[in-house]
This record gives sequence, structure tokens and C-alpha cells, in this order.
Amino acid sequence: MAPWELDTSVAVLSAARHATDGRDGASAQAENEGRSFMNSIIYIVGLVVVVLFILSFLGLR
Repeated sequence: MAPWELDTSVAVLSAARHATDGRDGASAQAENEGRSFMNSIIYIVGLVVVVLFILSFLGLR
């Protein structure tokens, strides 16, 4: 298989595994909410770092 050809078997197997892993919708939703919360924390920390960098670059910190 050439490098530019897509291998869809991995995607199909992954989708099949998620469809049949036995978890109900509630636990999947809770996992997504936890992931969203962590992403929010990482985003906020990143914004603080960028703001502090800009302030220190301007000599205001």
C-alpha cells in the first residue's frame, strides 16, 4: 500500500470496538464531560501563560 492511500480498516475496527464495548450512553457522556473539563483547564492555563509572556515582553510584569 502506498503511503498516500488511506487505510480505513483501522477506522472501521475502532468504530466497531466503540460500538460494542458494552458501555452505556451515561458513562460515555460522563467521560466526554471529564475530557471537556480537562480541555478547559488546559486552555485557561495556556491563556494565562500567553498573557504573562506578553506582559513580560512589554516590561509590565
